[in-house]
Formats: sequence, C-alpha cells, structure tokens
Amino acid sequence: MPISANKWSHLNRYERLYLQPVMDVYLAKTMINPIFEKKFLEALNLCNSLSEFACQPSNLPCQAIHLFCEIGTEPQSLLELNTLYSEQILIAKKSIEKYARTVDNWKTGNCPFGVKDHCNIVNFFLSLNTQDFYFFRGDNFTPELICEFLQDWKGIDLFPLLSKKSELVTQ
Repeated sequence: MPISANKWSHLNRYERLYLQPVMDVYLAKTMINPIFEKKFLEALNLCNSLSEFACQPSNLPCQAIHLFCEIGTEPQSLLELNTLYSEQILIAKKSIEKYARTVDNWKTGNCPFGVKDHCNIVNFFLSLNTQDFYFFRGDNFTPELICEFLQDWKGIDLFPLLSKKSELVTQ
C-alpha cells in the first residue's frame, strides 16, 4: 500500500522510499478492523496462558482457533495483524511450543482432533506472515493441509496467504 500522496506530499521521493515500511505499518494499524484486532489479541493472550497448563489438557488452543477463524474470514486482515503484532507472536509461539511439548494429543474443546493438533493449527495461524511453519506432531501436517481443513470446516480460504516457498519443519 503506497503512501498516500495527499497526506505525505511534502516528502521528496527518497524520504517516501525510506519511510514506506513505517507508513505501511501505520496505515495498516489505522485501517484494521478493531473487532478483529481485539479478537487477535485475545487469541494471543490465550496462547500465552498455555504455560499455566503444562502437562494438562486445555481447550485454550481450540478457543484460539475459533478466534483466528473469525478473523480468517478476511484473510488480508489476518495477515496484517500477523505483521503488526510480530513481536507478540514470537512470545505466544514460545508458549505454544512449551505447552505442546508437555501434552499428549488429548481431545478437548469443540474442535476436531486433539490438543497437540490444535497447537499445530494455532502455530500455523501465527506463522502466516513469516511462512516458517513447524508442527509439533506428525509428518502429515502441511500448511496446505491445514488450509484445506479450515476451508472444509469453517469455510475460510487461506490458500492465498501461502507463499510458494513455504517450507515444513516438524519438531
């Protein structure tokens, strides 16, 4: 999204090129649906709370999936929120990883699959900006498979957010 010529017309071409990334973030933040932003931050808080449930089944990842799916009805908003909150996402991903390493694949919440699979799906949502997908269980998880599942289950199409160079790492 280029800097608006009206508001930033006093800048010369080089200043605009230099400031473009900063202004993109500024403009994205001012244009993000506040309801989606609230849900996104709520989902991040759920992820961060997982550290309190080590070695226990929890439906928090399932709740986070539902929130991310609501935002995923507008895939570009989901991607913009991933970009805007990239630092907070790193913290949440560490909490998810710590939790996923201590649990079995227990069935919890009203999401299909088990809790470790839920962590895979949540981690997928939080990796859309960086495309550094890794999964905690199974070699059969791929970003494309998760997109297909979400499309069938919730009717959201996240395929356009996947880059052609996405790689899979299983931990």
